[in-house]
Amino acid sequence: MRGLVAIVAHDRARSVAESEINGLADAFESLRGVSARESVAAGDFARVVRFAADGASHIENDGASWVASHGLVLYPGSLIGARVEDLDGQFSLVSFNARTDEVVVSGDRYGLQTLYVAERLGKTYVSTSSLALARYLRSEPNHFGLQYFLRKGSQHGEVTHFRGIERIKPGVRIRFGDRSVTRETYYRPRLDEEVAAMGLAEAAEHLVDVAVETFAKQLDPDIEYCANITGGYDSRLVNLLLREAGITVRTNTRGALDHPDVRIARKIVGLTGWEWLHIEHPPNWPDMQPDLLDHALAWGDGHLDVFDLSAALWQPPEMGIEPIMFNGGGPETMRSYNWWHEWANIGRSNRVDFEGMFNMRSMVKKDMSVLAEDPSEAVRANLLSRLSVWAEPHAGHLNTWQLDMIYGYMNTAHFGLYGPAFGAYGLIQSPYYFGSINEKAASVNWKHRLGHGLMRHAINHLDPKVAALPTTMGGPAEPIQFSNLHRFAPYAKSVGRRATNKLSKRAIGRKLINHPVPGPTEAEIAARRNCLDGLRVGGDSGVTGYLTRSASLYDEPVVADLLRRAVEPDFEDTEMLGRILTVEMVLRATNNSLDAG
Repeated sequence: MRGLVAIVAHDRARSVAESEINGLADAFESLRGVSARESVAAGDFARVVRFAADGASHIENDGASWVASHGLVLYPGSLIGARVEDLDGQFSLVSFNARTDEVVVSGDRYGLQTLYVAERLGKTYVSTSSLALARYLRSEPNHFGLQYFLRKGSQHGEVTHFRGIERIKPGVRIRFGDRSVTRETYYRPRLDEEVAAMGLAEAAEHLVDVAVETFAKQLDPDIEYCANITGGYDSRLVNLLLREAGITVRTNTRGALDHPDVRIARKIVGLTGWEWLHIEHPPNWPDMQPDLLDHALAWGDGHLDVFDLSAALWQPPEMGIEPIMFNGGGPETMRSYNWWHEWANIGRSNRVDFEGMFNMRSMVKKDMSVLAEDPSEAVRANLLSRLSVWAEPHAGHLNTWQLDMIYGYMNTAHFGLYGPAFGAYGLIQSPYYFGSINEKAASVNWKHRLGHGLMRHAINHLDPKVAALPTTMGGPAEPIQFSNLHRFAPYAKSVGRRATNKLSKRAIGRKLINHPVPGPTEAEIAARRNCLDGLRVGGDSGVTGYLTRSASLYDEPVVADLLRRAVEPDFEDTEMLGRILTVEMVLRATNNSLDAG
């Protein structure tokens, strides 16, 4: 499940040489270290190379027609001639229909499998890696894209690090006919009025039925999938739904043995009997992590902090070869996560409070003194413009529905980046986005989703004993009743603390209630030091040693002080450090520089 590259000429009179597609494929291979290639072409005007680590074919042929896919395409029959609208799963693909003489380039409905495109001299260059495109096309850095990443820590939607390279938006396809190139939105969620009219219990049972039917229909019961399990609601519910659908999963949890997620997960698997793997970094992690940074950069395309991503991607041998893993991403629509900041206006207006959303969640105040210029206002204006356009087709619906749609787009910067990065080891999917599950969940009356109400009823409907176990939010995952009200005091305290901190961050730029957070372990401190040593050029431990390509982005005295403190045990600003060094690695990997000389 390693990826694909393609080049399509806009005019049939033009040709794509084999040397061109091989050059792009070489750039992909040099970054990601994969070499098992298969290729296909449509005349001389379109060529594709598909990479597959397991040697299995991911190009389907029928005469002159073909489909090259990446990711998990869920469809009951041949993909040849299938409409993109009817495909499920998280995927990217390039297809050629010989009957209509048309090439189609497409991502999935929710943009959770990255696919990047660039146009040059009448041709469109396509890849599941933006770094590969940038390296092959010698693309210049996008100064705003780099600032966006430094401010946000990831990039939403079409934004990338490079000029002229963009990510295909969710539910969009590009059609290449003879002398014509058109972009179309082939999917946009629609509110289900019948579901919206249901009561809480009925809606929860209906959602369970829809999910179970979808999983049973789309997934292979003979495959043993992997799924993470934590102390929250999301992974607990998805594992119960998969079990109900007859799908076998091996569960796993990351973290130290005393971490709440691990403690609660052990209780869950002890009750259910699910196979469970506890994942913790090995004792020699400080020596391992520096060697994984380039790997994390290549598979995350520099859109995620390489320190965090390298730690998240590491897999023990027990995970197996090329596992298909399910995460708990997507159930924000089953609860009030996407729109609780609207407060008294929840469900009572069709106007979205973008100002409140930015101030309390998406663009909270942050010290940007390390940068030569603070990009906050430019990033804010850019994101507001794109989110407004994204929400506009839904303007007639309640603000809760609109915000659910907006957060689907925002997830391209989280599940839509971490998921594809896992392609380094296997394939990760978000089953809550299969079929109409997400659409149905967003249609449920907003009142039923407050306080995890919908999820509580769904979990309890599937397994009351599992619902009675505690959560990391505090209290059990079962419905709130008078008889168990005393068990929810920790949940109320947790919600209150989070709300207070969100409000205080909006007002004064910092949390009012500081929840105790464990400091870094000795192993984590050692790993950070070793990573910094590996990134330093020569013996210079100052700005010019670490930032050989990107120093002009920063205020030199401030960034010099940050780099000096970064090797100290009590250093706290690891978030900004990771972003700064990721940008530097992006420029090095593509032979770019923002600095003179």
